Amino acid sequence: MDTGSRRKSRVDRRKEKAGIGFPDRRSRIIKDLEVSTVVKEDSVEVKLTNPIISVNGYQLKDVLEPFMNNKSIKSIILDIKNVPYIDSLVIGVILEYHKKSRFKGKKIILLNPQRLIRSLLKVMKLDEVLNIKFTSPDIISQ
Repeated sequence: MDTGSRRKSRVDRRKEKAGIGFPDRRSRIIKDLEVSTVVKEDSVEVKLTNPIISVNGYQLKDVLEPFMNNKSIKSIILDIKNVPYIDSLVIGVILEYHKKSRFKGKKIILLNPQRLIRSLLKVMKLDEVLNIKFTSPDIISQ
């Protein structure tokens, strides 16, 4: 009997699809966080791609900090349409910068989160705290 092959659980299949799975339980696949920014008059749109987990979650802090200290930026739009998964560390980072932004008179907007992230935020009741939008950033800036 082959003990090396086993049926993957639903969680393992979702993690593998998101790019954070453990296909052979020996090597971990971690995709780098891809970031692109577009600065408009008083706002900045930060487009994120790939799962954001604790290993690359600190990159998010490095991206947000300069915009938080820029006095001309009033709103930071995090476009997470292409982010299939975030973990608790990243939620903590988003909450930390949400609090900082309110203190500094700015706002952070989560744009187009995927269904898994929306349900996670809803279970944690963070959909009532965070600014979550499901539209294009051009409409938000008007």
